[in-house]
Amino acid sequence: PRTRRHQGRPAASGGPALTREEAERVTKAVNMDLPVAQVVELFGELPGSPKAQAIEAVYGNILRPPRPPPQGCKSLSVRTTHERTLPIFHYPGGSPDPVKKYYTFLVIGATG
Repeated sequence: PRTRRHQGRPAASGGPALTREEAERVTKAVNMDLPVAQVVELFGELPGSPKAQAIEAVYGNILRPPRPPPQGCKSLSVRTTHERTLPIFHYPGGSPDPVKKYYTFLVIGATG
Protein backbone atom coordinates (compact mmCIF):
# COMPACT_ATOMS: atom_id res chain seq x y z
CA PRO A 1 0.00 0.00 0.00
CA ARG A 2 1.12 3.51 -0.79
CA THR A 3 1.36 6.01 2.06
CA ARG A 4 1.11 9.77 1.81
CA ARG A 5 3.93 11.79 3.23
CA HIS A 6 3.15 14.82 5.38
CA GLN A 7 4.28 17.90 3.49
CA GLY A 8 3.55 20.62 6.04
CA ARG A 9 0.72 22.40 7.72
CA PRO A 10 -2.21 23.48 5.57
CA ALA A 11 -3.27 27.09 5.57
CA ALA A 12 -6.56 28.00 7.20
CA SER A 13 -7.92 29.11 3.82
CA GLY A 14 -7.09 25.80 2.13
CA GLY A 15 -4.22 27.46 0.26
CA PRO A 16 -0.64 26.25 0.06
CA ALA A 17 0.85 24.42 2.99
CA LEU A 18 4.12 25.22 4.67
CA THR A 19 6.77 22.55 4.66
CA ARG A 20 8.16 21.37 7.96
CA GLU A 21 11.31 23.44 7.39
CA GLU A 22 9.26 26.56 6.66
CA ALA A 23 7.15 26.01 9.79
CA GLU A 24 10.37 25.66 11.81
CA ARG A 25 11.62 28.95 10.33
CA VAL A 26 8.38 30.62 11.44
CA THR A 27 8.82 29.16 14.93
CA LYS A 28 12.38 30.50 15.12
CA ALA A 29 11.17 33.94 14.00
CA VAL A 30 8.46 33.90 16.70
CA ASN A 31 11.08 32.98 19.31
CA MET A 32 13.11 35.99 18.15
CA ASP A 33 10.02 38.20 18.81
CA LEU A 34 9.69 39.23 15.15
CA PRO A 35 6.29 40.64 14.12
CA VAL A 36 4.26 38.62 11.64
CA ALA A 37 4.69 41.22 8.87
CA GLN A 38 8.48 40.91 9.13
CA VAL A 39 8.26 37.11 9.04
CA VAL A 40 6.21 37.28 5.84
CA GLU A 41 8.80 39.68 4.42
CA LEU A 42 11.64 37.29 5.35
CA PHE A 43 9.96 34.61 3.23
CA GLY A 44 9.83 37.03 0.29
CA GLU A 45 6.05 36.86 0.09
CA LEU A 46 3.63 39.68 -0.61
CA PRO A 47 1.16 40.47 2.20
CA GLY A 48 -2.18 38.79 1.51
CA SER A 49 -0.77 36.13 -0.81
CA PRO A 50 -1.82 32.51 -0.13
CA LYS A 51 1.66 31.65 1.17
CA ALA A 52 1.63 34.74 3.43
CA GLN A 53 -1.74 33.60 4.80
CA ALA A 54 -0.25 30.18 5.56
CA ILE A 55 2.66 31.87 7.38
CA GLU A 56 0.22 34.03 9.35
CA ALA A 57 -1.84 30.94 10.28
CA VAL A 58 1.21 29.10 11.65
CA TYR A 59 2.36 32.29 13.42
CA GLY A 60 -1.10 32.68 14.99
CA ASN A 61 -1.16 29.05 16.16
CA ILE A 62 2.15 29.51 17.95
CA LEU A 63 1.14 32.75 19.68
CA ARG A 64 -2.46 31.94 20.56
CA PRO A 65 -3.40 33.21 24.03
CA PRO A 66 -3.88 30.65 26.81
CA ARG A 67 -7.36 29.61 27.80
CA PRO A 68 -8.74 31.01 31.05
CA PRO A 69 -8.61 28.67 34.06
CA PRO A 70 -11.62 26.34 34.26
CA GLN A 71 -14.47 27.43 36.55
CA GLY A 72 -15.38 25.21 39.47
CA CYS A 73 -12.19 23.15 39.33
CA LYS A 74 -9.65 22.72 42.08
CA SER A 75 -6.10 23.81 41.21
CA LEU A 76 -3.48 21.19 42.09
CA SER A 77 0.14 21.71 43.04
CA VAL A 78 2.77 19.23 41.87
CA ARG A 79 6.45 19.33 42.80
CA THR A 80 8.86 18.99 39.90
CA THR A 81 12.45 19.86 39.15
CA HIS A 82 11.31 22.28 36.42
CA GLU A 83 10.82 25.97 37.10
CA ARG A 84 7.71 26.28 34.97
CA THR A 85 5.06 23.61 34.60
CA LEU A 86 1.63 23.55 33.07
CA PRO A 87 -1.26 24.14 35.48
CA ILE A 88 -3.11 21.07 36.72
CA PHE A 89 -6.79 21.08 37.63
CA HIS A 90 -9.11 18.51 39.20
CA TYR A 91 -12.38 18.38 37.33
CA PRO A 92 -15.25 17.27 39.54
CA GLY A 93 -17.11 14.26 38.17
CA GLY A 94 -20.24 12.39 39.04
CA SER A 95 -20.43 9.68 41.65
CA PRO A 96 -18.25 6.66 40.79
CA ASP A 97 -19.92 3.56 39.38
CA PRO A 98 -18.86 0.53 41.49
CA VAL A 99 -19.14 -1.78 38.46
CA LYS A 100 -16.71 0.20 36.28
CA LYS A 101 -12.94 0.11 36.57
CA TYR A 102 -11.29 3.56 36.62
CA TYR A 103 -7.75 4.58 35.74
CA THR A 104 -6.00 7.83 36.60
CA PHE A 105 -3.25 9.21 34.40
CA LEU A 106 -1.14 12.17 35.43
CA VAL A 107 0.84 13.67 32.59
CA ILE A 108 3.26 16.43 33.50
CA GLY A 109 4.64 18.66 30.79
CA ALA A 110 7.11 21.52 31.10
CA THR A 111 6.54 24.71 29.15
CA GLY A 112 9.25 26.37 27.16
